[in-house]
Order: sequence, then structure tokens, then C-alpha cells
Amino acid sequence: MICSGGPKSQPHPRCVHICGPQPRRIPLLGRCDPPECKRLRAFTYQATQAIWDLGCPERVVRHRPLQYSKFRENLANGKYPFTLDHSGGLSTKRLAWATEIELCDVAGMLPELVEGLTDKDTIFSTIASLAITDLISHTRASKIVPVLPAFTLAVKSALRLNNETIARRTVSLLQLVCKAQPNLGPNLVPFLHGLLMHLNQWVAGGSQKKGEIIYGQKKRGDLSEKIDALLCTLESIAGPERKLAACNIKRAIPTHMITESAM
Repeated sequence: MICSGGPKSQPHPRCVHICGPQPRRIPLLGRCDPPECKRLRAFTYQATQAIWDLGCPERVVRHRPLQYSKFRENLANGKYPFTLDHSGGLSTKRLAWATEIELCDVAGMLPELVEGLTDKDTIFSTIASLAITDLISHTRASKIVPVLPAFTLAVKSALRLNNETIARRTVSLLQLVCKAQPNLGPNLVPFLHGLLMHLNQWVAGGSQKKGEIIYGQKKRGDLSEKIDALLCTLESIAGPERKLAACNIKRAIPTHMITESAM
């Protein structure tokens, strides 16, 4: 310590000041125990002794059910220039547009259409998915690029509900978007972490709960396999930004195996 106007004073050898919390002389007990045992100590008398390692609390993911979306109300009020075309039959579903798709307001429609994927009824989520696919495939890439931040926020809001049905719809939609407009691949790279971060819970068996029998697995397919296929597609259309795309995908889903060509 140097005082103004005085000589430099030497600190006492036993007076050592350490900033922050003082280290424990004796380490916590039970540090090598599994996390399940550590969490149980928080509800026993060991929590009051302050000598046991209580671990970290388990993260609880709240799975919210499907509800009626605002897209349903807007579609009933005639806000959008399209309706479901029934001339193709029951097997073929398509939309009948009242105006040219290139003249539509992409910035205003795209986030609202993504919100329609969270609807309780399948017919409205299908209409929203078809509208997004038509809007992206028939619009120039230069017109869609400025809307990608709003599109990413809408996808994150939908996936934040932690619903498996919404996750399946979103993965299928992103796969259709990659096929409809592959030129968007390099522009999607900065937003891959935001688009994929909430899908990590469904990877590596996240869609299957312990002890639960999934009867529709053969019909719907495994969600983790669909996510892996989507990640490979996003990697392949990244173009010159493939290395950065692999890094952003790895940040969002750490268990994903990066291909050798992207390294």
C-alpha cells in the first residue's frame, strides 16, 4: 500500500487479504456422489449442517398443451389473401391465393404464419405451413433475408412451448423451407443457433419418456432422426459459410456429429 506523501509500507506476513468468499478449510462432504443423491440431501437434516454438497437443482421443463392460435382468428376475419383449395381432393392440400404471392407483405405475414403452427387443430397448422412454403418459394431471396430475424423470433416463441407436436411441425417446416429456397442457406447461418436451441431436448431420446410406450412411432417416425436430417440439410445448403454453420449447430445441439467436410 502506498500512501500519499509517505514511504511504502510493508504488509504484515500474516495479514493476507483475499477478495471474495474465503476458501473452505475442509471440502464439502459427498462431492463424488451422483447428482440424484446430492439433490435428496436438500430435503434432509444434512442441508442444515452446511458441510454437505447439495448439488444443483434439477431443471424442470414445462410442456405446455396446444391452444387456439391468433392465426385462426385472423384467417376467419379474412386478413390473409389465401384460402384452402378443395379442388385437389383430400390427398392433395394446397392454397388458392387471391393475389400474386410476390406482392404480399412478407414481413407482416411470415411471423403470424409461424404462430399458426401452434394451433390446436391440425387443419389450421397445415394451412399455415402451406402458406409459409408458398410464400418463401415464390418470393425472391433478397426480399426474405430482412425478415429472417423476425422469423427466427417467431420460431423460438413456438418452440418455447416445449410441445412435441409443435417441434415436429417446426422441423417439417424448416425442412420444406430448405428445399423450397436453398439460396437462403448462407443467410440462415447467423440464425441457426436461435432456430435450433430449443430442439436440443428432443435429441438423443428426448421425445421418449422413461417407461412410456409410444404407439405412433412407426407412423410418425422418431423426432430425433428428423432433427438430424434437418441439421444435415442445413449444413449442406450453407455454401461458403458451412464451417460457421457447423459451429452454430454444435452450439445449439452439442451432441450433433459434424461431418468431416465441414471441419
